[in-house]
Amino acid sequence: MLWQSIRLAISTLDKVHPAVADDGPGVERRCELRIGRLARAVGGALEWEERAMLFNVRIWAALAGVAMSGSIAVAQTLPTHRIPAALAAEAASETVSVCAKQGYRETAQVVDADGAIIATLRGEGAGIHSLDSALDKAYTAVSFKSDTLALGERAKEDALVSLAKLPHVMFLGGGMVIKLGDEIIGAIGAAGAPGAKLDDTCARAGLDKIKDRLQ
Repeated sequence: MLWQSIRLAISTLDKVHPAVADDGPGVERRCELRIGRLARAVGGALEWEERAMLFNVRIWAALAGVAMSGSIAVAQTLPTHRIPAALAAEAASETVSVCAKQGYRETAQVVDADGAIIATLRGEGAGIHSLDSALDKAYTAVSFKSDTLALGERAKEDALVSLAKLPHVMFLGGGMVIKLGDEIIGAIGAAGAPGAKLDDTCARAGLDKIKDRLQ
């Protein structure tokens, strides 16, 4: 490519400045001028050749960087498991039903591993506040990766109680983590019964309804 550029430069100079005779006044001066123009033309060709090579190197470096970052991103991807909506709804229904049989007006909320709601069921006559209470218990369980009844006991003895001031954190029984093996994939929260331990019992009934079918 470089020598093609040089030949093109020489050809152009021959057209603009025809070859000089072998003798005559000013021959040496005209030869010097022609050689100077040729040198500048060759220098320009070399400069453009270097720029093109540098541009190509930068392009390949950028592409290599993109390829490497893509490989790293794939390597860092973590597998996750989700609770099917049908099973979440079944767990919430069982929670409300078990409490209703005992005369309690209950609300149940099921959340995923991020604390986002999958299923909600407010039992007949359950107080409107129970929607927030049940969700806060489920959120707390999945966030702290522990059942809220156990968290409530811990809060009586250590500094954990100070975290109860955080939004949506509730250290009262009724929130239970949902696990697949050792992985926490969600939580269920129950509220409305006259006592945290009663809420806890109803939430456990909902969890037991589906835990053997989680895969």
